[in-house]
Amino acid sequence: MRKMQRIKIIVAVGVILLFLGIILLFGSFVSDSESDTLTIPAGSDWHYFLEFFLPADGQVSGDFEETLGRSVDCFIFSESQYDSYIMGYSTGSLYHYSGSTGTFSVNAPESGKYYVVFDHGSGNEDSSQSVKVNVRIGGFNIILAAIALMFIVIGIALAITGYRSKKELDKLKEPVTPQESDVIIFQR
Repeated sequence: MRKMQRIKIIVAVGVILLFLGIILLFGSFVSDSESDTLTIPAGSDWHYFLEFFLPADGQVSGDFEETLGRSVDCFIFSESQYDSYIMGYSTGSLYHYSGSTGTFSVNAPESGKYYVVFDHGSGNEDSSQSVKVNVRIGGFNIILAAIALMFIVIGIALAITGYRSKKELDKLKEPVTPQESDVIIFQR
């Protein structure tokens, strides 16, 4: 009886790992989009940012338009670049464009947080600015996919092992039927 319970537990764990692996595999695909009209308040210290996670080689792309045709600055920063930017240090960026409309597309050099940032274009600091923006992100998280595949393989192996063990246990429980003998017994 205890052996049968162990077999059921092994099969259950295998099936759970299999389903968890499938869910993680689907989760390793990163895809999202956002469309919004954002407002940068008046003042040179103001900016607007969109924060998101990208896996290595993931991509952020999109377009923007300042609603009154005035210039804005659009940046794409890694997390460390953004930290320097908000501290007021001159910093590099993965992308920078100044204009009233523009498009962007950047591949992430490594996994991490990234930011699309809009601030006032030159000469527009004294008034608020509205920017229509469309942002799309996409990528594939290889580490999460590898973990998912490991769960799937282990889950299948456990389920198969449990199933085979159950079949062998069932064979041991089958009654043994006596075979006919070639010996003839005479009674008196």
